[in-house]
Amino acid sequence: MKKRAIALVIPILLGIAIFLVMDQLKYTTYEEVIAEMIHDPKDITKVIIENRRTKLEITSAELIRKLLKEPADMELKKQDKIPDFDYIVQIHTNYGEVYDVGVGKNGAHFGYAGSYTVTNDNRLFHRIDHMEWEPDNYELSAVFMRMPLS
Repeated sequence: MKKRAIALVIPILLGIAIFLVMDQLKYTTYEEVIAEMIHDPKDITKVIIENRRTKLEITSAELIRKLLKEPADMELKKQDKIPDFDYIVQIHTNYGEVYDVGVGKNGAHFGYAGSYTVTNDNRLFHRIDHMEWEPDNYELSAVFMRMPLS
């Protein structure tokens, strides 16, 4: 009887352990996902941020660094569903590569790395959402364009 109980309990415990390990593997940070996409941030030549009405082109190395570094430790959990997003961020490199990131209040979709839910404060969304989308705020480091409403 004890052997039978042990034979039942061991597979259940192994199943739970495997589930917990697999779930932990779904967690990462914004910095790790960006590092997988772009090996050297110095290769970034510009970042274009768009919402439904506005497009902002950033070429300032300092502003680009802020977009990459400020949310670096933002925690992400891999998910299958593409989250709703408010902004599309295009990261351009000097090799002609363009990486797309959809940024929303609760998650992000990295074109090459998949979709993630933000498990703590979404600093990337807040950084973009609270940017003052006026050309004077970026001096000559950004090009500001109004897109026609369709």
